Amino acid sequence: MRNAGLVVAFACGAMVACNAIIGTRDLTYDPAAADASSADAGAKPDAAGTDTGAALDAGADVVVDAGACPGSYDSDPKHCGRCGHDCLGGKCVTGLCQPVTLAAGIPEPFGVTVLGDSVYWTSYFGDSVGVARKDGTGTPTTFAADPKFARPWGITSDGTSIYFAAQDLSAPGVFKCPPGSCQGAGALVQISTKRSRDVAVRGGVAYFTGFGDSVVYKVNTDGTGEVAIDATITQPFKIAVDATHAYVTSNLFKIVRIPLAGGPHEDFGDNSGDLAGGIFVDDQRVYWTYAFYTAAGRAFAKDKTTSTVVTYANKAQNPLAIVADDANVYWISLGTGDKARLRTDGKLHVCPKAGCPAAGATILVDSLENGNALALDKDAIYFTEAGAAGVGTVKKLAK
Repeated sequence: MRNAGLVVAFACGAMVACNAIIGTRDLTYDPAAADASSADAGAKPDAAGTDTGAALDAGADVVVDAGACPGSYDSDPKHCGRCGHDCLGGKCVTGLCQPVTLAAGIPEPFGVTVLGDSVYWTSYFGDSVGVARKDGTGTPTTFAADPKFARPWGITSDGTSIYFAAQDLSAPGVFKCPPGSCQGAGALVQISTKRSRDVAVRGGVAYFTGFGDSVVYKVNTDGTGEVAIDATITQPFKIAVDATHAYVTSNLFKIVRIPLAGGPHEDFGDNSGDLAGGIFVDDQRVYWTYAFYTAAGRAFAKDKTTSTVVTYANKAQNPLAIVADDANVYWISLGTGDKARLRTDGKLHVCPKAGCPAAGATILVDSLENGNALALDKDAIYFTEAGAAGVGTVKKLAK
């Protein structure tokens, strides 16, 4: 018997809550279980922290006149590491851009996404959604809107609206709101009342994991036409969607993919760790992570056409979210151990999509307190720390 909830939260109301899903191999990242006992070569991103491999850089440089470049690129945030490489508000230390804090004091930010000029996050124990400008200007805003939602987790965007999943039985559902604000008359729309943990949106349809009832659902983004697309996956957790399939991590030993047109799911990739992680899909590959109690976790990609599997050189415990851009794959880890309050060595990694160099993954940021969620745009990586004391941050790192 395995209980493999990735432990991030910092308190349980009662032992029964902490052990609510013990009894089966529980791969999912369950905050209620926390602390109960106490390939393609690409351009290359900066590494703020320990560099274990060749420097990578996925972002475009600012076009400048060569005469405007300084003689040294060690500390100039507009020319960090090379001419025209802008740290987007971060400091430049020894030629490496450092992260910028966009929002702080957040009760466990478990999800993050970007839309337009803003970054959005869910606050699991804050029962709220927040927004801040990507450039760091203005004041971050928190929304705890009507209709009420409780324990929001996954969050995403379809380029027009924000969608997020809430899983607590007291106020569950999938919710939609326009950019800029999830508060105000009619701003927040509940498109499902099902208990949900993660959501992905494509083509006017939201696909979400019904963790509590072990069902994967779809619903039109206007709230009509909700149906189950698979009711055979035990405790589905994270979900990613392409044009033909939904890919799901769960309480099974395989990553599964579900045909959007209907039909049974099929095993797609190995999920044999103790702890489930994140999943991401692009046009060519599916990327996912899983973890072990006492050893480094795993990060993979699998080509959807050739079935070729790439194993990335992860050395950190408890890898969680994973994302990719045209050149590189990025993943973030919670840190070492099974007690969230003691984790202060989480890491943000990057490798070329085709595979890590012989020296291993580049560590972009080190010493994270429960590194948790990831999102990308063309210029930066956005990530959250749940915090070692239950109060976290949302940060940005220039590519």
